[in-house]
Amino acid sequence: MISALIMDKEIWTNIINEGAYSNELDWIAVDICGQVGVFTAIMNAPIPAEIGKSYDLYAQLMSIISGLNERCSAIRITPNNGDLSDWDMYARKGLYAFDYQDVHREQKDKRNQYDLISKPSAPLHIEELDLNNLLISIIPKINCDFRDGDVLNEKINL
Repeated sequence: MISALIMDKEIWTNIINEGAYSNELDWIAVDICGQVGVFTAIMNAPIPAEIGKSYDLYAQLMSIISGLNERCSAIRITPNNGDLSDWDMYARKGLYAFDYQDVHREQKDKRNQYDLISKPSAPLHIEELDLNNLLISIIPKINCDFRDGDVLNEKINL
């Protein structure tokens, strides 16, 4: 995953304008319960329009997320193997951690969703971040409960 701290504006702009075809982009969202989730986009993964409002706000938000302390244990959901430590790290900070796994699936097996990789034992709620209105304006609200697991693309407002 590319941290917002090292992702420069040119890469971010390219992802926003062209899609996350060659770079991963982590973005933050909140569900109907106010729980915070992180979504890792790559290839043709859907990315909500709010994410593209401002590179400076995006970088500031991701810096806040990166600076969060661990608060709980991570509960691995996916049966997939491999290095999933980034998603577990987010979950330990209280975020539900999703990945766009369709990029690894055959066309006939695509699910059109972000798959839940790891979840927190003590979820972080958006009000705990004490964000200003500008930062809140770039966080998409997804009409689902992250506790239910995978998030269908149709739930994400593009």
